[in-house]
Amino acid sequence: MPTSSPVSMSVTLEAKPGEVSVYGQGSISPTTSAREMKKIRDAFPKISDGWYSVLSMQLKANGFTDERLTSAVNDLIATCEYPEPTIARILAFDRKVTFLDYPAMCEKWAQGLGKFYRMVRRADPTHQPLWASTDDVERYHLPVVEREEHNPQGATPRAPREVPASKEVVEKVRAEMDALTMKAKTRLSREAFEANRKRAQEALRSATDEHANQEAEREQ
Repeated sequence: MPTSSPVSMSVTLEAKPGEVSVYGQGSISPTTSAREMKKIRDAFPKISDGWYSVLSMQLKANGFTDERLTSAVNDLIATCEYPEPTIARILAFDRKVTFLDYPAMCEKWAQGLGKFYRMVRRADPTHQPLWASTDDVERYHLPVVEREEHNPQGATPRAPREVPASKEVVEKVRAEMDALTMKAKTRLSREAFEANRKRAQEALRSATDEHANQEAEREQ
């Protein structure tokens, strides 16, 4: 019985930042192997029997699954330059999704691209959060954390305030954060940028609290 771990089921404790194959690691069933080898034989009748023996060994060594072999053979038949394919061409076939960790997502937020990413649901929520692009989420049916379950910084969401910060305060702090973003893109290290961003957020919270207190005093 073949085993496989598509991304939609394998975003677990082992998932780490970087590229992950959508097919996972597994094995190929005898039925799938026979079917796909026949397709190759029909498309490329001059290939020797020894070629198929080497291919079978390499597929096993590389942890191919039924899904990955089927996709690889279909791609080979559709795009290979005839008359004969190479084993390396089949082994190189893969589709991957890229997971981002928190520092990488900070860069996306600084670039104004955070809205194009979703937090991926982990099997164990105590492990580091990971994000994937909305395109990959939709394409590979990745399980995600709904937006109301978290905020981008992973902290406990603050309760909504009845009195918002004044427009002038918000624009001032936003300008400061934009300036920090530009500096981060040109010369600041990721760690320095993160520290400055947090200070700017604290300044915004303080300004909001101060404005709320002023409004409360006026009402009294």
